[in-house]
Amino acid sequence: HGDGADMRSYQTERWKLIRYFRGNRPDEFYDRVLDPSESTNLIESSVPMIESAIRQLDDKLKVAMQQIDDPLVREKSDQ
Repeated sequence: HGDGADMRSYQTERWKLIRYFRGNRPDEFYDRVLDPSESTNLIESSVPMIESAIRQLDDKLKVAMQQIDDPLVREKSDQ
């Protein structure tokens, strides 16, 4: 999934969200229960349950990044 310098992830037992903050690489979202090998990226899914889970993990990721004063949060807000 890359070298990690430009990405951050947040996961629960069920879901995994990977956000890329630089470049044009698409974000990733996986169902860790149904797809443990993370082979099907669900980030573009229109299924309401998946859309809701993406929003929830995205909110939690942003909070976690703010709590540690992650420089990628500042970069994103400066743009």
